[in-house]
Amino acid sequence: MWDELAKSDRSGDKLYVAEVKSNFQAEYFDPTKQTIQDFVARLDSHRTLIANIDLPITESDVLDKLFQLLPKGDPVWQAERHYCLRNNLDLQSTILQLKRIERPIPLQTTESSMVAKASHRGRDTRSKKAGNSTEKTASRASSKRHRSPSTSSSRSRSTSPSSSSRRTRPSVQCYFCEKRGHVQSECKEYKKAKNRLLGKEEDEDDKDKGKSKGSAHSAHYVGLINPYDEGSLS
Repeated sequence: MWDELAKSDRSGDKLYVAEVKSNFQAEYFDPTKQTIQDFVARLDSHRTLIANIDLPITESDVLDKLFQLLPKGDPVWQAERHYCLRNNLDLQSTILQLKRIERPIPLQTTESSMVAKASHRGRDTRSKKAGNSTEKTASRASSKRHRSPSTSSSRSRSTSPSSSSRRTRPSVQCYFCEKRGHVQSECKEYKKAKNRLLGKEEDEDDKDKGKSKGSAHSAHYVGLINPYDEGSLS
């Protein structure tokens, strides 16, 4: 534990000590942007960093720096400075004396107000994003509700299988065999009857014997074949 504390103690580092003292000397006090208490606390933070060196920043150094940075063109601040020096006030008493003449700092210049503004901007950004996402969801739902019937029907037609690719069509009926699922031009029985009518299945050896039979058989199918069917007798 002590080894870890020794490692974190940089009071033996001359460059680090010089840097802390340089930052201490570079501090600037603006009574319109910060209070006396905040400024002294910042000076005291530099003093704490190198408190263990041989020549640390003392409380007297902090008090001298405060007197040095008080507004020189403001007679009220200078009058209080002379009062504190004349009465040899210590640091805490000087802070209390100077706080009596402090003017209210505008809210937009304080650190707490800047943090509040940043958080407020973050809330506004999140609320805007949530509102935009809600509007997009509502617009998508509205477009779905108001979609035209023609669009939905065209989509259903495009996704449904083509009527030409169907092998069976229960809604149609053949005029020849009176069975459902096909039309007369696709009927096998009709094609066989037409071929027999045209004499393609006659036995050449029994032509004479089959004339009368073929005539009667053909006459039977003549009445069944639709004369208006394309290519029935052609």
